[in-house]
Amino acid sequence: MEQRRIELPVTEANFSLIWNALHDREQRLLRVIEYYGEDSDEAALAANDLVGLRLYMKGLRARVEPVFFPNVFVLDETPVK
Repeated sequence: MEQRRIELPVTEANFSLIWNALHDREQRLLRVIEYYGEDSDEAALAANDLVGLRLYMKGLRARVEPVFFPNVFVLDETPVK
């Protein structure tokens, strides 16, 4: 089955938001693995998602680095209450 694709114009500010959201998702998946333990079904599913997410982020970073300034990868570490 052919994968569907969409191309969207993205500004540096928009990409920074997307990058932060991907990082937040990564952190949530890590917390699921930690909470349920590595041998649980929940952790196995989260680990699969984590591998896919990290591969996607690696490829995305490689495509974005030549285009945008490095500050787009700076993470907003403001705690959410």
